[in-house]
Amino acid sequence: MDESWWQFEAWLAQHRPEGAESLNPPASDERIVKLERNLGVKLPADFVAGLLYGRYTYSAEYGGLVDVA
Repeated sequence: MDESWWQFEAWLAQHRPEGAESLNPPASDERIVKLERNLGVKLPADFVAGLLYGRYTYSAEYGGLVDVA
């Protein structure tokens, strides 16, 4: 996943710099626990891995998922 993610970020920075600038830092364990508690569900492990690694955007302009940063 590391290589794929860095390739994606490089592509985004080159082709959609405004999208790259909207990326949040990875989520903390504490924020993920809070998110699960607020949603009342246990998030799938692969989704949690993405939140810990990935840098999802929250901006409605870019169709953000959840504010976990």
